[in-house]
Amino acid sequence: MGKLRFALPKGSLNDKDRWSTEALLKQAGFDIRGYSPSSRSYSPEIKNDPELEVIVDRPQNMPRELRDGVFDLAILGQDIAEEWRLAGFGLDKISDLEYGYANLVVAVPDTLNVRNLNSYLKRVSKKNIVRCDTEYPFITQDKIYKNKKYRELFNQGKPMIVSKFGKIGKNTRLIINDSYGATESAVNPKQSADFIVECSSSGKTLDENNLKAIDTLIESSAVLYTTEEALRDPWKNKKIDFIKTMLDGVVKARKTDYIVFNIPNKKKEQMLKYLRREKLYTKEPTITANEGNYLQIGIEILKSKWLNIAYGLKRHGADDIVRLDPSQIIK
Repeated sequence: MGKLRFALPKGSLNDKDRWSTEALLKQAGFDIRGYSPSSRSYSPEIKNDPELEVIVDRPQNMPRELRDGVFDLAILGQDIAEEWRLAGFGLDKISDLEYGYANLVVAVPDTLNVRNLNSYLKRVSKKNIVRCDTEYPFITQDKIYKNKKYRELFNQGKPMIVSKFGKIGKNTRLIINDSYGATESAVNPKQSADFIVECSSSGKTLDENNLKAIDTLIESSAVLYTTEEALRDPWKNKKIDFIKTMLDGVVKARKTDYIVFNIPNKKKEQMLKYLRREKLYTKEPTITANEGNYLQIGIEILKSKWLNIAYGLKRHGADDIVRLDPSQIIK
């Protein structure tokens, strides 16, 4: 029997307060054991799918291990995938899973009177050396180098990245140090950096370290990734597509209500005309004949449009309206 090696994230993407990866998998129908947010196991098990071998790993390691064929499929943040893309290895994005939202932000001491990255660069442009600490040196280098104010004020090529692997970039006036974690401490209390670039979801950790976000470099969320090598294998390709379909079904369901209501036969065309005119559904209504003089109509709608459609349905003669919350919608 073939096995597909599926890497699941350890850390913030499996946080019960942020709609965890465990919850996504369970809602998609995968009977996963040993992967609760509090679990320390690195080898959970999906009981109802013996073709899946699941390994828990730090998202920071996943691109390298996908590249090396250790994993066939992985859930990780877009921020990490983008960092690896800029470093020279791109992943194949399969599906945006729409949870674990965070921003990669530029953060400075909260006592500084600066509004954004442009005003900060102007403020520090007279310094001989400006230092930044981050776990995202390539994104930071790319975004700062593309900034017009940076080019105007510093004008010496790309900022220099300094890591244990060497130096990349020519501009020694703005140095980006690879921080390897605990980035917030670089400004306060260590004072080894002037500013940081850090992934932040709530801003709480920045606040606790007397820092404030002044600009967002990229937005991030959880994404399903694979590689071209895995997709070239016919069996793996089919299995990956099945997993994508099941997870996409949950993502769609989270945004969707299914509404069922009765309508008198004589008001059918009036109701359908209203629904189509207002575009209050995501696919064509399902119409079922009822006994007597009524029809039953079922429609998928975006949750955000429920109040609009409830008012409109009543106004156009709907009765016995039922609002259902689907767990999964599989296309």
